[in-house]
Amino acid sequence: MSQPARMNLPQTTKEGFLTDWQEWTKALAGFFASQQNIDLQPLHWAVIEFVRDFFARYQYSPTQRFIVKYLQSIDPNASSLTLKNLFPEGPRQICLIAGLPKPARCV
Repeated sequence: MSQPARMNLPQTTKEGFLTDWQEWTKALAGFFASQQNIDLQPLHWAVIEFVRDFFARYQYSPTQRFIVKYLQSIDPNASSLTLKNLFPEGPRQICLIAGLPKPARCV
């Protein structure tokens, strides 16, 4: 089996977060997600796009509760468990994949 092509990564922090969120691409999201053992599906992308749009507007990432409310606008049966199934490590993991800074509320 051949090795995947190396991706030229923009500058990241020690924890792997992009230092400039505007350097993010969908290809980078796929790369970061694969490192987290996540296969991005349409609902993942919806959350990523929501979180990026929110950040672009307010310059901080939404709370988990707000992300769940967004998911419920797509699927009324969605819950915090839905989000946990998509992104097991929560908002920190979402921000990492979405190319955003580490949430201020995360240790």
